[in-house]
Amino acid sequence: MEKKKLNQCLLELAHGDLEKLALTLSDEDPEDFDVMYLKSKFSIDASETGAAFDKRALKSLFFLAKKGYAPALYDVGLKYYCGDGVEESLEKYILCLIAASDGGHKLAATTLQREIESRLTFGEEVD
Repeated sequence: MEKKKLNQCLLELAHGDLEKLALTLSDEDPEDFDVMYLKSKFSIDASETGAAFDKRALKSLFFLAKKGYAPALYDVGLKYYCGDGVEESLEKYILCLIAASDGGHKLAATTLQREIESRLTFGEEVD
């Protein structure tokens, strides 16, 4: 990604302007989503409070998850599992794991397999 475009993306992300960011980013280039994802996970502006960063990061993760970005789907799933910034939902957690796994996220696939295995009851009749 060229430096000018990257700076524009980072500025839009810092201001939480995801609609404008979506116009700047190309849906066809996964590296653009990589930059956005990393910025949402690890970059806090000096003037930004921790709570403001958490809110921006959550908004970015949901945006990326809706675009089908597997790492964000996995992270959103974990948020649903823990109730971190969202209401706990086992159903949404599992759906996110499935989508992330389908997107090639290996940890999501492993986690999903373990979740399924832990919920199976062997030797008991199921109605």
